[in-house]
Amino acid sequence: MDPTGLDPALAAALDELAARRPLLLASDYDGVLAGLRDDPAAAVPEPGVAELLARLA
Repeated sequence: MDPTGLDPALAAALDELAARRPLLLASDYDGVLAGLRDDPAAAVPEPGVAELLARLA
């Protein structure tokens, strides 16, 4: 079994996908990378998120 607990076929497919370049990483912002706010324009990244995204770039 894969150490991630994923099905081995899924883990292999994800490894193959992650090895491709360029790689697009997409995510919702408000409520995922930043806390929910009544005014989405007021949402700011949670601590450490900006640094993590910079490392992924």
